[in-house]
Amino acid sequence: MSCGDVVVSKNEAILNAVMGYSVVVTLYNKIKGAGGMCHFDIPKAKNAALTTRHGNGAILELARKMKKIGSKRHQLEAQIIGGSKRNDGSQSHGKGSVKIAENLLKKFQVPVVSKDVGGIMGRKMMFNTLTGESIVVKTHRLRSSDWLTDGH
Repeated sequence: MSCGDVVVSKNEAILNAVMGYSVVVTLYNKIKGAGGMCHFDIPKAKNAALTTRHGNGAILELARKMKKIGSKRHQLEAQIIGGSKRNDGSQSHGKGSVKIAENLLKKFQVPVVSKDVGGIMGRKMMFNTLTGESIVVKTHRLRSSDWLTDGH
């Protein structure tokens, strides 16, 4: 998945993302065995139009799509992954994106069951929408071949 993508599935799907300073939030419905994921690289919209590249826009869209497939807030659990430092050493985007995710999930009363954030390493991840399981691999160097091209 690229930044700005929001995908939800009632069926088993393996969603993939590669992150440097960008952040992924997953939502999993533990009762229905359904899940989704959003990937964003801008903490929040300020004077610009809200899009799913913004953390607040992406997470709201993910929650809306989960509700559309029948999920109730109390059935959900979340994971937050990413937000590492940029190559120039700046961590403002990553930290800000993680903070937006934490604040919105707290506001929605969705527990965060797993968090792998910050640091200097990039991450590659896979999320299973049927089981809610994630695999996260950390790497010092992200390469163009790291981006999986299965349509997600």
